Amino acid sequence: MEQIRNNDGLNLHGIPKTDEQDQVDQTSELEEMRGQVSMLEQQNAMLERQIQDERKQMELLQERTTASVQEAEKDCNAWYEQCQDYKRVLDLNTRTNKADIEDLQGQVQMLKRHNKELERHLQNENERVELLEKQATNLVRQRDRARQECEEWQRQFLVVESRCKLLEIEVNEAKRKTGTKAKDNADGAQKPDRRSEVEESARKMRELLEEEQRLASEEKRRRKQEEAARKARNETEEKERARKAQREKEEKERARQEAWKKATELEQERCNKRDSRLHGSGGFWTDELALERFLLVSDEFERIKFSESKPLTSGRIPWPICNKRAYLSPGEIHWKEVETFFSYIRGMYPVLEYNKLVERTHRLFHPDRWQSRRILESVQDLELRRSLELAGNKVAQAMTPLWRKTKGYDDSVD
Repeated sequence: MEQIRNNDGLNLHGIPKTDEQDQVDQTSELEEMRGQVSMLEQQNAMLERQIQDERKQMELLQERTTASVQEAEKDCNAWYEQCQDYKRVLDLNTRTNKADIEDLQGQVQMLKRHNKELERHLQNENERVELLEKQATNLVRQRDRARQECEEWQRQFLVVESRCKLLEIEVNEAKRKTGTKAKDNADGAQKPDRRSEVEESARKMRELLEEEQRLASEEKRRRKQEEAARKARNETEEKERARKAQREKEEKERARQEAWKKATELEQERCNKRDSRLHGSGGFWTDELALERFLLVSDEFERIKFSESKPLTSGRIPWPICNKRAYLSPGEIHWKEVETFFSYIRGMYPVLEYNKLVERTHRLFHPDRWQSRRILESVQDLELRRSLELAGNKVAQAMTPLWRKTKGYDDSVD
């Protein structure tokens, strides 16, 4: 034990320690420990101050957060109330608009019925006018024939009267000749008077014949004039009827064109609203939106019965393209765009669904189907009709090889 103690009493250099050195070492260690304790106390006090500062900041942040939350709740409540007000106003407007639309639709139907009644009335009036014109023409002809017959009878009466006078003169002359043969010698002085009477009778006979010829010539000339006037009148009436019919035809055509233009504008506006709802309030146009639009418009295209009141427009055709421009010019439809669109669909659909969609599209754009449905006849603008027909034929031609592939035909083999 003593040996151990001596070993423990060695200093760092192996020299035995004295009691003073031990005391000094302990004192220095104690001072060092006190310094460390003091430093720790200072650090602890500083940490406590930091903690207090952090607590104050946390309390301040909590107060601010609470105030912000309360303010946000108030704003949310205000916004909610405002939204409710907007919703009530919107519901009211919707109900009002629906009521207005129903009233307008009723008025439109009433106007259509009234228009049909007016058209029937106008048609009846036109038929009545035509009938009256025919009756007037027949009456004029009857009047002309009656006048001609009357004049003919008058002429014949004059001729008969002239002949009667002539016969009367001849009879009187014969009576004179027969009754006065015995007195011829005694009445020789009166012969010049009888010759004068005969000459006067002959003169009157010639005058009657000349008058008859003159009347016949005037009658012939009058008939020619009346015939020429009648022909001119008929030609004028015919021209007037032709002009009237042409005006009515032009007015009907103008009204038809105006109605078609109005229906086309309304249809384009409807298609614009439909695509705006589909696209939303912004963002990028995607192939998914193009596919969604194609399916939506295809359903519309199959159901609708095209007519001049429901005309074909570019927006009504389900163009199988990925282009955002739904109303691009039909001349911009190309074979490559159709192939790109169905290449995208082939990666999205199972094989059976893809084949069904290809067959459906091939049927939609088939020219014979367009002709049987009289789709292009609803387009009055000939240039627009030709461009839509050409674009539809391009799609049909592009769909044919795609459809043949779905049926298992190998077009690469001659």
